[in-house]
Amino acid sequence: MPQSKWEKYPETVEDLIAEVLLNKTKGEKTKFHGSGREDIDALCFGWREFVIEVVNPKIRSIDLSTLEREINQKYLGKIEVKDLKFSNKSEVREIKSKNSKKIYEVIIKFEDNIDEEKLKILKTLEGKKIKQLTPTRVLHRRKDKERIKKIYSISYEIINKNKIKAKIKADAGTYIKELVSGDNGRTTPSFSSLTNMKATVEKLIVVGFED
Repeated sequence: MPQSKWEKYPETVEDLIAEVLLNKTKGEKTKFHGSGREDIDALCFGWREFVIEVVNPKIRSIDLSTLEREINQKYLGKIEVKDLKFSNKSEVREIKSKNSKKIYEVIIKFEDNIDEEKLKILKTLEGKKIKQLTPTRVLHRRKDKERIKKIYSISYEIINKNKIKAKIKADAGTYIKELVSGDNGRTTPSFSSLTNMKATVEKLIVVGFED
């Protein structure tokens, strides 16, 4: 599910946390400040920082350990929070300006049977920068512009004749699906262009963050 409110999706991380928080504080509404976002179909197992602001709370003194426990119990299997603390405006600015590296686990499917020798070229991406135009799939809601992102490390293991599981460390904001597919040349280089084998992402998991 998305982190913050987006009209296409009725349930978000913000909504779930806010439901418990507003019940505790009797506030009017919440404002969610997050450090980046994931695709709607991506799982996030890494701990992502956020600040959630309560507008006009009637109760300001609440027990955060109790709040944490209630959120985790109520939404077990959906979301989990930890290490809750009171925040301030400077922390909001800090979170929004962070550009952490992100670590992904990705299941990648190739259109043809894998050529193990061709796969070795993927390691040449380590330490290199790629160019990404706004992906075709989000052009309807985001401006078309070029982004330069660095790929820090890539490792992989072959699962079967046409699938691998890869671990990728990259700049925050890297479009991983397009790094793999190439998006018809809008991301260069890509796994598809380097191996000359058409590739797509079947599963994407964010497993960690590094400052």
